Amino acid sequence: MPELPEVEMVRRYLEAHCLGKTVAGAVVNQPACINVPPTAYGRCIAGATLEHVWRKGKLVMVDLSNQVSLIVHLALGGEVLLRDTADHDPARTQIVLTFADGTALHFHQLRLGNVHVYPTYHLATTRLGRLGADALDELPSVAGLQALYGASGKPIKVLLLEQTLICGIGNLYGDELLFGAGLHPERRGKTLTGEEFVRLREAIAETLNAALRSRTPEAPPYEPHVYGRTGEPCRACGCTIQRLRLNNRSAHLCPTCQPLG
Repeated sequence: MPELPEVEMVRRYLEAHCLGKTVAGAVVNQPACINVPPTAYGRCIAGATLEHVWRKGKLVMVDLSNQVSLIVHLALGGEVLLRDTADHDPARTQIVLTFADGTALHFHQLRLGNVHVYPTYHLATTRLGRLGADALDELPSVAGLQALYGASGKPIKVLLLEQTLICGIGNLYGDELLFGAGLHPERRGKTLTGEEFVRLREAIAETLNAALRSRTPEAPPYEPHVYGRTGEPCRACGCTIQRLRLNNRSAHLCPTCQPLG
């Protein structure tokens, strides 16, 4: 499932390749991916120019010149690709936005994802308005993190996944940043010390930025320290990586580097 770093790369791609293009129309092969009837969807965006692309958490917003915005949610996965043609396979391409210059933006394999359209002034009343601070661009101070998490009896891994508190962190980077902070995922928010909140904030920033850097062409791919490595040795201490369940989600950890006690 795409998390903040992957979604940020989509934002950068759209900004680099699609800004300034004028929408000619839309082809919708899967109406479940949009929030209005297909004919209305096309009318809402036809003739408008893409003016601004921004992100909050795992959502990408595209503001158009007619005071309409698109909210792109990749959900479980998907690909966004600008092509020289609108030709496509309807079985794997849910939406195609055609542009006046003949190019087209293809949304492939969205897997429960969607591209909704709203009046720009209405965005704050959508799911966007229910999100907490962005984990990269609006990361709270140490005191802010303590205010969000420090009184809770929930496990810190569960708290990190609550998008209404801080948005953009998912299962993968939640595991990775807790490893970086040396915190066991089952630690309750209210048990964390001030020094541990300092480590947590540093780990959030360092982990997300490292993941972003790994997605540049010249960088090696991101290699998780614990996520998806159940039964393998920890690269830091050699202890066996473990997997546990928290609120029906998995959590990976090194029991030596991330002690519970």
